[in-house]
Amino acid sequence: MNNRIIPNTIAWLNAHKCLISILPEMEEHITSPFYITPDEISKTAEQKGLELNWKKFKDWELHESSSDFFYEDDEVFDVMFQSLALKEGEVTLIPQYCFRHQKDPITVGCIELRPLIVNFPVTFFDGDAIFLFKSQSLVSLFHHEGAYAHLYGKNKRGST
Repeated sequence: MNNRIIPNTIAWLNAHKCLISILPEMEEHITSPFYITPDEISKTAEQKGLELNWKKFKDWELHESSSDFFYEDDEVFDVMFQSLALKEGEVTLIPQYCFRHQKDPITVGCIELRPLIVNFPVTFFDGDAIFLFKSQSLVSLFHHEGAYAHLYGKNKRGST
């Protein structure tokens, strides 16, 4: 993500608090909302020995280079979250859109997540995206190169 601004609104500070509450190991490296990016989260997870298994979307290169093949947002969402039960609690999401347009992170109920993404005013998965599921102790990452990963908080590790 291209952080052209220093995110310092209450929504950004709350997103940072949410990340740290799920993954306290991140606190010494991700010291402010400015550093909430998939690359920083991934790098810190590696340094801390946390399991982060990136999965690549099939033929993502074609998605990026061809007008004949394109993953729709609902397809990306369905693949990314197919094995997770996302029915309760809230999720804070930070798509690339928030950085490009100096917007705050978005918090919605988990049940509203898919409709929000499908009806987003621009292509949602056109860049990195971070999903913070506090009640499920889960951080999900989408990387603009066509990969995604789920990182569980301490109280959920080993249970999935």
